[in-house]
Amino acid sequence: MSTNSCAFAGSSESLTAIEAELLIACSRVDLTTEKVARIREIITGGQIDWDRLQNISLQHCVTQLLYRSLKASCENAVPAGTMMRLRAAYEYGAQRNLALAADLKKILRAMEMRDIPCVPFKGPTLACDVYTNLGLRLFGDLDILVRARDIAKAVRVLNEFGYAHEYQLRPAEEAAYIRFEHAFHFVHRTNGRVVELHWRLSHRDLSFEIDGHGLWSRLRTGKFLGTTTLSLDDSDLFLYLCMHGTKHAWDRLEWICSISETINRSTYLNWDVIAARAKKMGGLRMYSLALRLVAEVVGNEHARALLRKIPNDPIAATLAAQVRDRLFVPKMEHPQHEVHRRVFYLQARERLSDRIRGVVYSCVRTPHPVSNDVKVYRLPSWLVFLYYLLRPVRLAREYGVSWLRAVLRPSPLA
Repeated sequence: MSTNSCAFAGSSESLTAIEAELLIACSRVDLTTEKVARIREIITGGQIDWDRLQNISLQHCVTQLLYRSLKASCENAVPAGTMMRLRAAYEYGAQRNLALAADLKKILRAMEMRDIPCVPFKGPTLACDVYTNLGLRLFGDLDILVRARDIAKAVRVLNEFGYAHEYQLRPAEEAAYIRFEHAFHFVHRTNGRVVELHWRLSHRDLSFEIDGHGLWSRLRTGKFLGTTTLSLDDSDLFLYLCMHGTKHAWDRLEWICSISETINRSTYLNWDVIAARAKKMGGLRMYSLALRLVAEVVGNEHARALLRKIPNDPIAATLAAQVRDRLFVPKMEHPQHEVHRRVFYLQARERLSDRIRGVVYSCVRTPHPVSNDVKVYRLPSWLVFLYYLLRPVRLAREYGVSWLRAVLRPSPLA
């Protein structure tokens, strides 16, 4: 999913500590009596910049939860203008979700008619399954997983529905893209809605192949708005959400909330098996990091109990502290932010071999169509292989090698 798909507004401001506490307290499906009391206490204190709070709630994709929680707990204590603006944002988000969900239902039906097995994930399915309400979780696009052999057929289906590939790829570029990347990005020609067509859940430089561990054999059958569909196994979805949040350095509150709500509504899962699978895949630190964030940011006690069942990881604790410190402050400029996220992700891998593979794949992968590699070195299709040599040169020139030391030897806080 595009990382900006829910960021309808930008901000150069940071939330105050009390505003951050209020936003987090409101960003949950079920409000306890204690949380309602604390929300009322914070608002009564009168130290809230409501415009800033709403703006940052949009960036973090939790405006739906913020509005519903405020309305349920203390609507009369919030300025009327603020509630009006929040309601408008809530209704806009809910209508947008409905439109995307309707698109997904049509696409799934067409895929089934063409005998194309496909798996919708995140987006509206996560909203319905975990948030229990299609309108409560903002999402900006639709994610659909198909087998690699069905990509061409699935592309034709999307074309029939008015979706066009975002980039014009030459044959050599397309072959390399499929080999190294994980999804095509389609944009509707008239309404601008986005579909990401996946053939794997993560690209190769992440070195985290959920797909290679029997994902298709573990699929379950479920219902989505009355339509029978395939769904990811709950354990696969949970590990994917851990990886996805880590890939983006957990810089959006909604990603942390999704983990928390998944834990709250999946207590029947065998968490020992999930931890064992995470360890086997080299993702135990990512699993530990996700649990730690849910426990420390959201205050989820079930996550805290799960965290006690796995070995303590000081690096995960350091990374969690970084997330907490940066969660509600202005984000870095794009190039620096991308480097930070890549370093963060690689530090979250406990095996040195995975970190090395991540660095190597990142250097030798054929560049994304709009990457700096293409901008700096525009090569004809018959020389596309030279990107493998030129990318490491560009990375070393622009960012030096200090980031490499941080990746290969991550250190816990003193």
